[in-house]
Amino acid sequence: VSLSRHEGMNQWVAVNELIRKFVGFTNGVSEGRVVRDPVEGLAPRGKFLVSQLNEDTYAIDPSSYERYDLFVDIFESLDSEGTAALYVLVLPLLERAYSELGLPDGNMNDTLFKAIGRLLEVPVLSGEVRLIQPVVMYEFEDDSLERLSPAQKQVLRMGPTNTQRVQRKLSEISRALRAALQAN
Repeated sequence: VSLSRHEGMNQWVAVNELIRKFVGFTNGVSEGRVVRDPVEGLAPRGKFLVSQLNEDTYAIDPSSYERYDLFVDIFESLDSEGTAALYVLVLPLLERAYSELGLPDGNMNDTLFKAIGRLLEVPVLSGEVRLIQPVVMYEFEDDSLERLSPAQKQVLRMGPTNTQRVQRKLSEISRALRAALQAN
């Protein structure tokens, strides 16, 4: 491990940076944005693969979904009650970071539950997912999918199995968070 990479890792795991990154990431998702910086180390490896169906239409290659397996495995391995207990423990730090980042009116709990809600709204698609490529980037052929927020479309790109796994874990963590917050 190079020194600069090691220093970068130390900065990433520094408590204040973790808190700020979590708050920024959560706020971004609650607004429908994809905030890549805090989770860059968990980004999928490899290319987004598609199959060309005809001159204008493509389909997501199901092997592209496997790029997200590591992230989903890690996320799914979280202990929901432990995650909720840690959240409650650091909530004062999260609220302070929320305020320091100059985020809009509201609070960390509302922002977190809004972010979770957005991700739980993502439809689980089965079968072929069709795309078009009007310019450089691919877009969903189905307008209702293309109108989803960038964060929601990112979950769609994980594939149906990973989407279900993430949503199941988010629901479990959400229930544990509500119980832990009510207990305090």
